[in-house]
Amino acid sequence: MKFILLLLLLLLNILTDVAQGIVIIPTKIQLSNSNLFWALDGSNVILSPNGIKWAIYNNEISPYGNDTVAVQYQGPGKQLAIANKGGPVEILEKWDVGSIIEPQIIPNVTICSIPVPSECATADGMKVIANDKHTAGDPNQLWTLESHF
Repeated sequence: MKFILLLLLLLLNILTDVAQGIVIIPTKIQLSNSNLFWALDGSNVILSPNGIKWAIYNNEISPYGNDTVAVQYQGPGKQLAIANKGGPVEILEKWDVGSIIEPQIIPNVTICSIPVPSECATADGMKVIANDKHTAGDPNQLWTLESHF
């Protein structure tokens, strides 16, 4: 009986380890129909021809390899920026990234704030700001997620 109990405990531990082993694919976020990608200038999200890899998981967008910070909504018309996770208004870290089907290149998704769904990531020159969601498919609000293995 003790042997069976120990065996069940071992199996439970193995299943828990497997379930937590979620693989996050590094992803570049590209302004659709351009050669500009999300990048960082300090803590501000900008557009750059080089860009950086991002991790998109659990409605959070973080620089790949740094899960202590996430992109945060700063308010209407304001530039998106990274900040430490779990701040006083943690919900501002949550994003709705439309139509994710991994691990493909997915054209024309919107990235909108979950607490303020009418505000979406928008290209504004070389900055990425939050702006009113446009129903007509504003090209400055359409992004391509490019997976990098």
